[in-house]
Amino acid sequence: MELNIKDLVQSTEKTLKRNAVILSCLFLLCFCTLIGLILSKPSVPNHDPDVFTSLPMSTDKLRKLAEAVEAYRDQSYGYTLGLFCFVYLYLQSFGIPGPIFLSQISGVIFGKWIGLFIVTMCATTGSALCYLLSNNLGKGIVVRLFPSMLIKTNRIIVDNKDNLLNYLLFLRVMPIVPNWIINLAAPIIGVPLHKFVVATFFGLIPPNFIYATGGITLKTINDQGADYYSLGVLIVIGVLVVVPALRKKEVKVKV
Repeated sequence: MELNIKDLVQSTEKTLKRNAVILSCLFLLCFCTLIGLILSKPSVPNHDPDVFTSLPMSTDKLRKLAEAVEAYRDQSYGYTLGLFCFVYLYLQSFGIPGPIFLSQISGVIFGKWIGLFIVTMCATTGSALCYLLSNNLGKGIVVRLFPSMLIKTNRIIVDNKDNLLNYLLFLRVMPIVPNWIINLAAPIIGVPLHKFVVATFFGLIPPNFIYATGGITLKTINDQGADYYSLGVLIVIGVLVVVPALRKKEVKVKV
């Protein structure tokens, strides 16, 4: 069924301002909580505090961030785990860029399998919270800011409605549609919450495994130098990362 943006805009007109205020208050409350957690961090010597002030946009910065968090983990595991989960949920719930970097350092901090479990749970919970926020408070904002994105995503879902769960799994494993778009658009275009959660949980395991493994491999290369195994892992990861991009171009051509 075609999505009627005009009707959605009209139906959310009365609650738009109220919901925007509530959403802003929730965002600020979470932000203040995050600042409080950061300010209450334990004192850890021999690390650069500046690594926490910006996103790690390079391999070197990502390595330094992982080393700093490792130092906190060794001294206070509970604090590190709590802060990691809160930051991940905060970013994922409000559609803020950054969870991918946390996924990359999760294996370094907690180990490959524990890190994968933590990231998968955080990503699933955060995506579900984003779904609920979009459905209950953000619908009016989303339909006004991203009308064309909603129409395109709705068309993709409608074309695959007979195998919705399988296709949602495919979109998570092969993100031809960015995850933040799926999180925001899903409740508006009629994707049931239970199918959304199941697809998110199982669909994000493969990419998160790739990110966690890649982070561990990069740190190993930096600490011990490159070897054939590490280089092989990076090549495989590179191929797996490129495939979704090629698939995305193919889908665009068909559309």
